[in-house]
Amino acid sequence: MRGEYCHRRPQRCRQVHPRQTPRRPLYPHPHHRHRTWDTTDLTTVDPDELFSRLAMLPQDIARWQATIRENITLGQDDQTNDTVLAAAHAAGAIEVIDSLPDGLDTHIRPSQSGGRDLSGGKWQRIAAARAYARTNAPLLICDEPTSALDSRAEQAAYDRIRELATNRTVILITHRLGSTQHADRIIVLDHGRILEEGTHNTLLTAAGEYAAMWTTRASAYTPAPAIAGPGSTTPAATGAVR
Repeated sequence: MRGEYCHRRPQRCRQVHPRQTPRRPLYPHPHHRHRTWDTTDLTTVDPDELFSRLAMLPQDIARWQATIRENITLGQDDQTNDTVLAAAHAAGAIEVIDSLPDGLDTHIRPSQSGGRDLSGGKWQRIAAARAYARTNAPLLICDEPTSALDSRAEQAAYDRIRELATNRTVILITHRLGSTQHADRIIVLDHGRILEEGTHNTLLTAAGEYAAMWTTRASAYTPAPAIAGPGSTTPAATGAVR
């Protein structure tokens, strides 16, 4: 890598971390600070201009004591109701907003202070709407964007991320492998170092760390052999997923 970070659009890139691996950002060597976006040296770009081109959905989301509208649009230019609701729809947050007494204008504050608060999953959808509201950002970074969602909501969230990947680059940082097979490029990191890089199929063929993680995940969903009771061909018990 030698510290050369290049952004080329559009593509879907997944950074995969083994579950027990400490989360460390991938930084260039201190003696090599050359980062480019296409052909532009980022050290020459105004930070505000750079940030305006990024949309971020972090794992640890900001929960501002403000209205739902402000939680979606804070830090951005004025946006119309239609724009805000379109972002909320893309994030699967419309049901959350419709359940609130004042919709987008509902003020959110901690319930212990007598206010109305949201669950972790609902907050994650509002945070997703915040990222999706940046419609002009060519780079969307998602860090464990489904950590507070159930399995159905998680799959729906990944489907929406794939839809939003049109004409932009998406970087998804995750331990979960449910969506990695759709990535154009997968990077497996361990303690900040690149272990493997490639597509889903090429990494499975390589039989390395990614293939081991994928096989482990897949085995959890493989039906166990039925155990028949004494003198019977009927399974003695069935398992249920809760």
